[in-house]
Amino acid sequence: MQKKEPQIIFINESGECFNQTENNHHAIGSGETFSDIFFDVNQYDPCCTPEQGLLFAFRAKKSAEAHIGVGKNTDVLIIECGKKTIFISNESNEMRKLEEIYKNERNIINKLYNENAEKTKVIIDVLRKK
Repeated sequence: MQKKEPQIIFINESGECFNQTENNHHAIGSGETFSDIFFDVNQYDPCCTPEQGLLFAFRAKKSAEAHIGVGKNTDVLIIECGKKTIFISNESNEMRKLEEIYKNERNIINKLYNENAEKTKVIIDVLRKK
């Protein structure tokens, strides 16, 4: 019996199918490139848990929204073998919770960035005195 492995298949507007499994992810739309870069720069691990994958993909989507033309609305579909398929609508309480998690994470990251900028200021001040 052959083992069935998950695949990522992209179907374009002409109905052509493209296997994207080797990339371990695939995005569509005007933010596709930004999402791809996010996955690469942040070293996406395809062996992560579904929870980690959801958060990672949500972060990639939010990052791609910086590009002009990328919509703010997001629907999520989670498909796992042998488990109930999960749909998270843009208008749902679950999506609002994801947004809140994302905002809290961004606040923590921004705080850390500002703290590190202060530490970097010390380096610059020392170099200016030389």
